[in-house]
Amino acid sequence: MEHLKQLIEHLAWADERTLGALDTLPTTDPKIVGTYAHVLGAEHIWLTRLQGKAATVGVWPMLSLAECRRLAAENAAGLRAFVASLDPAAASGGVTYTNTAGITFTSTAHDILLHVCLHGQYHRGQVAAAVRAGGGNPLPTDFIAYTRGGASATRSDRTILRTPEARFARLPDYPFEPHYVSIDGIRLHYVDEGPRTGEVVLLLHGEPTWSYLYRKMIPILAEAGFRVIAPDLVGFGKSDKLSRREDYTYAFHVDLLKQFVTALDLKGVTLFGQDWGGLLGLRVAAELSNRFARIVAANTGLPNGQGKINPAFFQWREYSQSVPVFSAGKIVHKGTVNGIDPAVAAAYDAPYPDETYLAGARAFPMLVPTEPDDPAIPANLKAWDVLRAWTKPFLTAFSDQDPIMAGGERIFQKLVPGAAGQAHHTITGAAHFLQEDRGEELARLITGFIRANPA
Repeated sequence: MEHLKQLIEHLAWADERTLGALDTLPTTDPKIVGTYAHVLGAEHIWLTRLQGKAATVGVWPMLSLAECRRLAAENAAGLRAFVASLDPAAASGGVTYTNTAGITFTSTAHDILLHVCLHGQYHRGQVAAAVRAGGGNPLPTDFIAYTRGGASATRSDRTILRTPEARFARLPDYPFEPHYVSIDGIRLHYVDEGPRTGEVVLLLHGEPTWSYLYRKMIPILAEAGFRVIAPDLVGFGKSDKLSRREDYTYAFHVDLLKQFVTALDLKGVTLFGQDWGGLLGLRVAAELSNRFARIVAANTGLPNGQGKINPAFFQWREYSQSVPVFSAGKIVHKGTVNGIDPAVAAAYDAPYPDETYLAGARAFPMLVPTEPDDPAIPANLKAWDVLRAWTKPFLTAFSDQDPIMAGGERIFQKLVPGAAGQAHHTITGAAHFLQEDRGEELARLITGFIRANPA
């Protein structure tokens, strides 16, 4: 039974990966989507046969991408529940059903489940080939890639921790309603403020902060008429945490953020990325370029394994691994010009009741690619290929007192075509966490940038 559960988890993972690949197509091709809708329709039909219910979807249904996503989630939940409740003896029991040609058969539940798991592989290969031919980015869905823990959020053996909600009571200046989305059993928290019809501004935080970092910017952007979305990365803020450091990889976070963007069906997005928010966000924007309209890079980069790394970064990395008590509040305090109040520092520490919750925060500094043979470098180089051809508006907003990222804006200004002619801005009187030092100024800068560059 454990093997069947693993196969069902792989199936759910592969479905999500294929949907993510379809989202990378420059334009939606109904024929390619139709091929994949067949996979989901077949899963639905076999699941209803196992459940003794009537199917509500045909073998070759005409579905939109959004409808495919909903059906994939329903199939995954139904198959997981069925296998979890299946007695080993019942797995060899007969299930009688009538196929689409009107012929009655009896098969074991075990054989039906194996068929469901194997049937989609052929068609997913067809979709991957079509995505590549259509200019998209096909994502590997091999079983061995899943078992190796590749770029996937779906790993049932991961231990998930959830910070008690009481830790977030009475946070200063953070009145925002929580929103959650579940991606393969991992819950992501995000702030969603402003009119739903407004242009989307996606604010991505870095290490070791969370969406609390954007509390000064969110109200200004929302009042300007934008839909402001600020997620917490897995391992941070109100999002779930994974207990093992080895479960955090660069590819894992890119994959999760891509699924987040597609799950919310975000389009015409203006990205603001700082620190890891840029390392991740620039990858996501490059791999889902049809969903992004503009980019603002602030105190961030996209390492390609070729440039020189600031020695200050290695000092920070050594500190992050050796400090006995890892305090996010203390780190943010030191990374600002004038420091932060104790209550604000406590808000940054709130996600971490004890060291077991800090696996992600401890892991992140070690994930920055600093050598040419780092496993993240090939994907980063592909992202740079996209950025070197990026003609959509690209703005830099680096601070004047960041010891690690100083001068990093020149790389983007030189290499990204969309940066030409933009009103690049240096945020004065700000250190690494410029959202704390000059958040209001940043919000006004983003507002002006969007209005000066209408989609």
